[in-house]
Parts: sequence; structure tokens; C-alpha cells
Amino acid sequence: MIVKANAGPTDTTVITGQPLQLNGTGGATYTWDPPTWLNNSSIANPIALPQDNILYHLLAKSAEGCE
Repeated sequence: MIVKANAGPTDTTVITGQPLQLNGTGGATYTWDPPTWLNNSSIANPIALPQDNILYHLLAKSAEGCE
């Protein structure tokens, strides 16, 4: 079974200084990049507290290591 990784909505507006929970799915391990303003860049659902415009990318890997 193939599970597609998903990083949630592609365009989200956030108020500067207000927390936003990111929602990654479809992987066994996760890496959010850049890690700037994230409480943990290695979990599926980190909390972002952006202080400026930023675009996050999600790399999700399966238990077998496939990206």
C-alpha cells in the first residue's frame, strides 16, 4: 500500500507571533525545512511561531526509508 505524504494546506495565513500547528501525514519520519521558528523540526506536527514570512517544506520517509 502506498501512502502519500501531506504537509497540509499549501497557503496558510498566520498572524506574526501567533502559534500554528503544522500537520504532516503519510510518513514514519519527518523533517521540516527550514527549522526556523519550529518547536521541533523532526516530528509530524510541530508548532510554528513565525516572526516573518516563511515557507516550510516537508520531507516524509516511510519505515523502509523511501522519501
